[in-house]
Amino acid sequence: MGFAEKIYDKAPIFLQNLMCSLSGLLKNRERYGSAYREARSFCREFDGWSRERQEAWQRERLVGFVREAAERSPFYRELYKGIDLERFRGPEDLPMLPVVDKETLRANIDRVFTVPAAGAVISNTGGTTGKSLTIRF
Repeated sequence: MGFAEKIYDKAPIFLQNLMCSLSGLLKNRERYGSAYREARSFCREFDGWSRERQEAWQRERLVGFVREAAERSPFYRELYKGIDLERFRGPEDLPMLPVVDKETLRANIDRVFTVPAAGAVISNTGGTTGKSLTIRF
């Protein structure tokens, strides 16, 4: 049990309520802070783009995502070993990449991450298949 949990457990109810409210406020700031507002603004702008521009942006982001995963994640570096990612140009090339199921991710999760835990926002999937996954971003 952590220090904060010990304080919470020993605090009177009104203080526990205050601590819960403060925690909710901090989580709300984290979720809906400047990054969230920037993303919403981008989505509004994106909706006004032509279909061709949207697809070009999506293609560029997908290629960058795949290459960054191979560069920064030991798991994906090993998984993509032997695959010429310079030939990966977009969604039509997805079949050249191996499919990774949730159990494989779970078994290798410490090697999948591309960002260190320090400074990352930690979240979990909903666990609709019975087990959740920890996500860092």
